[in-house]
Amino acid sequence: MNDHKPADDDTDDNPRARRGRSLRLAVGVVAGVAAIAVAVPVGLNLARSPADQARVDPTTTPTPTTTPTPTTTPTARPPTSASPTVAGSPAPTPGPVMEVYAEKTITGDFDDLPRGEEPRIPWFVDGEIRDGAIRTPGKGLGAYETTFESVDGGYLLRNLYIDGYQFEIIGLDGTRKLSARYIGVKPSRDGRRVAWSDADGTVKVADARTGRTLHSVEVGAGNGYPVGFLGQRVVLSTWGPGQAPAVRVWDPRTGEHTVWTDFANAPTTDGESLVAVTPKAGQDSTTPGMACVAVVDAAAGNRELWRTCPPKGAFLYGADFSPSGSHVVIGVSREGASRNDTTIADARTGRPLVTIKDLYTFVSWEDEEHVLLLTADDAVGGNVTIVRCTLTGVCEMVAGPNTDTAEWGYQLDRGGVPRGPGSTADR
Repeated sequence: MNDHKPADDDTDDNPRARRGRSLRLAVGVVAGVAAIAVAVPVGLNLARSPADQARVDPTTTPTPTTTPTPTTTPTARPPTSASPTVAGSPAPTPGPVMEVYAEKTITGDFDDLPRGEEPRIPWFVDGEIRDGAIRTPGKGLGAYETTFESVDGGYLLRNLYIDGYQFEIIGLDGTRKLSARYIGVKPSRDGRRVAWSDADGTVKVADARTGRTLHSVEVGAGNGYPVGFLGQRVVLSTWGPGQAPAVRVWDPRTGEHTVWTDFANAPTTDGESLVAVTPKAGQDSTTPGMACVAVVDAAAGNRELWRTCPPKGAFLYGADFSPSGSHVVIGVSREGASRNDTTIADARTGRPLVTIKDLYTFVSWEDEEHVLLLTADDAVGGNVTIVRCTLTGVCEMVAGPNTDTAEWGYQLDRGGVPRGPGSTADR
């Protein structure tokens, strides 16, 4: 998920409130290296072996030959500062408006649920991240303000509101590969790359397995934090007072930087072609959260597939896609309500499938038909449980309740398991 603070391998293709605040879905949310280093193999033997040397008859004098001076062809590098081009949808036409609430609902009456097996995705319990037989130290993950998700060869850990928004990439043995302060941080869909931004407006992309920075660009403070990838491109959304609402797309391979003029904000992407946006057309408000949420297809000229709008007395506070992009999760906060609602919908049609009612909950995906709900009595904790549900609303208890009100005690992989080569899914 993405985290918003109101603060490649080159060859292949969320906010928590402080304790006591209302729970929200995390929606999106680099300083740096100024150029891309060209990798040169180390230890390459440039000297020819004796058998490769031309033999010269000692009784003759060889004719001198002139060896041309080798020249080096400069390697093209993407620019390190952005000069954005402006672009919009060919036809910024509003799509059909879908209901935000589904007929099928899940409520917090979990007392009599049957017990099910442990999570089939990585989860944090008893101080460690468990993924089958693999155990990884998970220091600090028991707190409400922390999250993690799988990346290539390890995990991306986030600390929210603790010492200034920090993230780490660790290996399966707990070894730290990268640590940085951030405004927004987001892995690619296959988990092989991680993009993040800092308060100064530098966006970076790093290799998740090694922590090595691959690309860096300066966009200016507040001009963009990563909310997701579109293949190898990075989608940025603006933040901060005085910043014009905008969605930007940066291609680290070429340096191309495009502003999408028809949208005020972008909570997240599916990693390939779908983008959840706050559209400007067809609504009065462009304030993120108070306006509609739409899903557009970037592979079809940003065509709007559908949108959903907040009911009277409510606002939409987040969106996130399932790992394969088949479904989208949308949060609804009702005026005066102490807890939030969460709807899971079909990502391409917007048809609402099930609504989780009046719960502090985070949604993680085991597969496209089963979700794990991390729920609690309130934002501080207390009676924290993990419940597995189908999209038809049938549920079973997985873990808990944890009655320690000082800690949540559990955490779930927020991103779903990556689907790329060398990812944790291949272990």
